[in-house]
Amino acid sequence: MEHSSGEKEMKGGITVRKHRQLRSDLIECAWTAKRTDPALALYYSEQIKRGKNGKAAIVKVARKLLSRIRCVWLSGEPYQTAVVK
Repeated sequence: MEHSSGEKEMKGGITVRKHRQLRSDLIECAWTAKRTDPALALYYSEQIKRGKNGKAAIVKVARKLLSRIRCVWLSGEPYQTAVVK
């Protein structure tokens, strides 16, 4: 979910509108990505430290994963896991 006007940008969570199966599949992919991508695993652990419960944290990971999927789709380049330093 995103609300933008001029210089203001507000990003929200994943909306519940339609495509329930797609939402469910994206959450399942986020659980797998958390285990295989070091950057997403770090992001997940940061969300847990901030007080999010596991389900809320994985929804945030799913949102980040969705942004990466969109970038891959638009650029046409293959997905590469990020390197955490």
